Amino acid sequence: MDMITFGSKEEGREYIWRPAVYCLMFNNQKDKIAIIETSNGRYFLPGGGIENNETHEECLKREAIEEMGTDIDIGPFIGCARQYFSSTNEYKHYLNEGYFYLCGAGRQISDMDRSISSNNKFISRTSKLGS
Repeated sequence: MDMITFGSKEEGREYIWRPAVYCLMFNNQKDKIAIIETSNGRYFLPGGGIENNETHEECLKREAIEEMGTDIDIGPFIGCARQYFSSTNEYKHYLNEGYFYLCGAGRQISDMDRSISSNNKFISRTSKLGS
């Protein structure tokens, strides 16, 4: 299967392959999408790297609890894409292979892990981040 790739591979750099899963989760009115804002002001979709042979479902559920303190209902698979990027806090280079699912919010289970995420919120689909 052909996969869309974002970013570009820099010659001479060694990249660590990082499979990951992410959820697209909208509010009830379907006019806002859930995002995670990190302590350094970056924005991400809820989700993250697959650990220890987790399934996509196990990873999404773990990440949702860590980042939002919420159980999620995992819906249909949307698609996948790759991204070359450099981690500024780990000083490593990654080839992220992301798999995306439509998800719904379930019940609140706990507070989110503040060491991972500083803020989670729903933003308008037309909002400009960082403004």
